[in-house]
Amino acid sequence: MESAVWGLLGTLVGASASIVASLITSRSSVRLQANAASRELLDKHRAMQMQTLLELQEAVNKEMRAAAKANIADEMEFRRSGEWTRPLLGEALNQENFEAGRRTAFLVERVADDALRAQVNATRESCTAVLLARSRSAADVALKQMTERGMKAQQDLGVVLRRLYASPPSE
Repeated sequence: MESAVWGLLGTLVGASASIVASLITSRSSVRLQANAASRELLDKHRAMQMQTLLELQEAVNKEMRAAAKANIADEMEFRRSGEWTRPLLGEALNQENFEAGRRTAFLVERVADDALRAQVNATRESCTAVLLARSRSAADVALKQMTERGMKAQQDLGVVLRRLYASPPSE
């Protein structure tokens, strides 16, 4: 009888140890899967931010260039008429300004960095100020401000991009 009891106890202890080992293994497996999923999500977010910032660099440049072209059109009209009027932009230039501004507006909202988003929005405000200038001097001031803000935005975009490039993907 005694050997049967010991056999039963051995079986119970072995089964209990096996169950505990299985629980520990499954918990570790679940934790590892959750960590892997979290890392994958972070990597996707990082890749999306990098792509957005690269596209935003181009979009900011195009919006500034479109505003500068509109300013040149205003300047040419000023030289022709002697008055700073805001003639309607040609259809192509108007469309270029619209598309450039729309693209930048969409992209800037995807940027995770609040300071960078604010800098790009300040540049966009300056582009609008160039388009809406009511005098030659106001246009010159707005154009200078747009250039300064745009250069700062491009520098800040580069800093954030380099930071993302420098951080290794999750392993």
